[in-house]
Amino acid sequence: MKLRSLCIFFILLFHLTYAQLPGIDVIKKESQIKRTMTSQPDSARFYIKQILNYKGRLHDTVYSNAYMAYGYCCHLKNITDSALFYYDRSATFLNEVKYPKLYARLLRNKASTYKKRGNYNEALKNLSIAEKLHKSVNDEIGVALVYGDIASNYNILLRSEEAIQYMLKAIEILERKKDTFYILPIKLSLANAYLNSGNLDFAADLYREILKSYKERNIIKNYAITLLNYGDCLNRMGKYNDAKQAFNESIVNLEKFNDQELIGVVYSKLAKMEFEKNNLPKAEELFNYAFKKVIANNSLRTVFIGAEYMELLNLQKKYTEASKLIPLIEKPILLEKANLSEKAFFESQKAITYQNLNHEDKALVSIENSLKLKDTLNKSDNELVALTLQNEYQTKYQQSKEKALKQKNTVLKKTLFDNKKNKLIPLICCILILIGFAFILFLRNKRCHKALVFAKEKKESLLQEYENTKNLNKVNKENLEIKKKELFSGMLTLATLEGNISRLVALCSESPADMHIEEVKDQLRSLTSDDDYWNLFRKRFNEAYENFQKNLQSNFPALTKNDLFFCSLLKLNLPYKDMAMLMQVTPESIVKKKYRVKKKMGIETESELENILLNTPL
Repeated sequence: MKLRSLCIFFILLFHLTYAQLPGIDVIKKESQIKRTMTSQPDSARFYIKQILNYKGRLHDTVYSNAYMAYGYCCHLKNITDSALFYYDRSATFLNEVKYPKLYARLLRNKASTYKKRGNYNEALKNLSIAEKLHKSVNDEIGVALVYGDIASNYNILLRSEEAIQYMLKAIEILERKKDTFYILPIKLSLANAYLNSGNLDFAADLYREILKSYKERNIIKNYAITLLNYGDCLNRMGKYNDAKQAFNESIVNLEKFNDQELIGVVYSKLAKMEFEKNNLPKAEELFNYAFKKVIANNSLRTVFIGAEYMELLNLQKKYTEASKLIPLIEKPILLEKANLSEKAFFESQKAITYQNLNHEDKALVSIENSLKLKDTLNKSDNELVALTLQNEYQTKYQQSKEKALKQKNTVLKKTLFDNKKNKLIPLICCILILIGFAFILFLRNKRCHKALVFAKEKKESLLQEYENTKNLNKVNKENLEIKKKELFSGMLTLATLEGNISRLVALCSESPADMHIEEVKDQLRSLTSDDDYWNLFRKRFNEAYENFQKNLQSNFPALTKNDLFFCSLLKLNLPYKDMAMLMQVTPESIVKKKYRVKKKMGIETESELENILLNTPL
């Protein structure tokens, strides 16, 4: 995607300035780079070095483009450190004020490499600057490319609604500009979104359209990546033979770039296919090979592929083998790159493994982590918006295809009408037959259109039904929260009253002679009129957890009484909102209070605090 604009810039720049410098034919080198960049990156790097090694009077932008192309070659071969190094070298020859479009393209390239490394925040930061630069020179194509790259990052981060919105904005710009090249990777991201949402037929149509364009342009790396996604789609559709053919062709093309990470991903897809066909020994062999590939390259997909591998081993009751994968997957550099869905899947498989190895404590922790991650995802609200946006584009896509077909029929009818004037009777008869065929085709298209309208109406009805159900669930959830609050409040009241009454009964039992009826009546009257249940609850709580607070203070003398009581609430593992209700403060105050307590205790991480609270005896 970025190569085409790079090559165009080379042509214009060299023709206007240094195309015919003695000692090097820059135009020829540029043509060689363009021809080999996406199919033979090693050859392209050879031609780029010839430009960089030339010590003549080349313009700074020439060297900048050469280093940018070198970085892009490294990116294609998955050598991300080298790619970023050469991009930085390219930046030393550029001025973003003087050459905003070129500098913006450099930032897009860097963002793509950062995305491959899993550094999405840095990628989005570069894309934000690139968007401003493109807009400053009214470069709509550049803005559309930035939107496509932003959507790709959001897609990985499971922010489906934002991803699809950016994709559709990019497609709208490129279609308006009648672009047929830059739109391909954006359509690929959109096809992946349809694949993830389960709209397999439409995703497959988009994949076939993209594959055809990449193959015609000989853009081998993008063709191989599209084959990988297309094979995944065919596999989910149950077309295993076609899927296997697509995967194998993808591997052949990826070998040209020595991209071992993506090759590992393809083998994991082959393994998953064998898994679904219940060919478990073959699936295990392929998963083992794929896992070694991705973990050797610190791939973004290591956590998910490792979890799939564990799922297969757990199914075969090979729990010991599955447990050996856990420390390999739990490396921080890998977990940081995984999204919440992948982490939740991994934790669920850990729980199964630990439970069957009788590691109950570890299994319980993994189950809790999995549930927390799934709650954090909370995708239900976004999924409906994303589905609506997808339906809008799908409808628009189908309408454009129908429009093109109608235009084709119109041209055909006109051609037939013109030929009637000039052809003999036998040819006129043939034309009439063709007209009849076209009419039949028109009727068929009309029926298809009616079916499409009916399907759309049915889909809208289902969406409305889904919305009503969601609203009902929301109301039920709110009612449940109210009941929980009422129950908790009642618990505090009853607990306080019960403690005071018990104390009064004990006092009467211990020294009945000292008790007077009027005094007892006064105390009972005080209990019935006392609304300050919180202070009473706090007093009883301190008495119940006195040893815990003493032990904690002996280890951390800097803690105050309020700090010790706050730690006692933390030990009860109450939610922040319930703690805030008990302490009559905001949830934000609870977070700040927790931070100050950790600071007084001299600890930094949540896990350290949890271990201290858990291990301090009551």
